[in-house]
Amino acid sequence: MHYAEVAVDAPSAPGRTFSYSIPNNLEIQAGHLIEIPFGRRTLQGIVINLTPLPQFPETKPITRLIYQIPIVDPDRMKLIHWISHYYICSLFEAGKLTFPTGAHTRQKVVITLNGANYTIADLSMPQQKLMLTLEAEKERELNWL
Repeated sequence: MHYAEVAVDAPSAPGRTFSYSIPNNLEIQAGHLIEIPFGRRTLQGIVINLTPLPQFPETKPITRLIYQIPIVDPDRMKLIHWISHYYICSLFEAGKLTFPTGAHTRQKVVITLNGANYTIADLSMPQQKLMLTLEAEKERELNWL
């Protein structure tokens, strides 16, 4: 099995990568923009390099290729490493400066209380606080009218 070292679209130290396994149905190269699981989220990442051994014994598989061809060539990859080191930013932050226009997208989270079906007990503590705050604000607006 082969692995990819990936710069993830999440706050991280300069030069920091995360190991992901490469599914047999994907042909991955350095410079590919990919979608990967990261905690409970699905994020974008740049394949920095391929390796026969991961940093940690347990890895998650790459979800999918966003583009069939790599969007970062070897010269830009060198530039990304330099920018990350010089400006003390993540490899992904440095890398997205080299992406074609519109290549990078982030998922947007929309929260609505209209017709929402949820139980407070099913939500995490931060989600509970947010929903209780939104409900209180909604009540305050209704009482003000």
